[in-house]
Amino acid sequence: DLKDLSKFLETGKSSKYDSEPILGRWTFDANATRRRARPNASGSEAVKLRTWMNEKFPKSSLVAAPDHLLVLKGFPLIKLQSGQPYSGEAKNLKGEWQGRGDYELTLEGGTDKRTAKFDGNRLIISGDSTSVAFIKED
Repeated sequence: DLKDLSKFLETGKSSKYDSEPILGRWTFDANATRRRARPNASGSEAVKLRTWMNEKFPKSSLVAAPDHLLVLKGFPLIKLQSGQPYSGEAKNLKGEWQGRGDYELTLEGGTDKRTAKFDGNRLIISGDSTSVAFIKED
């Protein structure tokens, strides 16, 4: 739709796609993820956990496309549990998203589904043991 593309290039808004809030590029949010994982962490524990997350997820991002394509980039394949050592390298995973408002995510190589919901301006992905937060890029 060239008319919508022209409008988007001029204003940064799309009448066709703005109604689907998951669309776009999302960046890993270490602070929000840490608060969800350990809401009562002491100051020094919170700093250690946030530092660990920033080291392991430095360029993690999520891209959701209009054709329901989902790409999770630079994401380490680990469960965020205290005391668990980091093993493995960051992976890029493709998958699909379904839904509206509350989403179901399916990633390649996984048999379990993840869910995603909005908490303010953050996208919270739940599955396994800990929720992971992303914030939308401008």
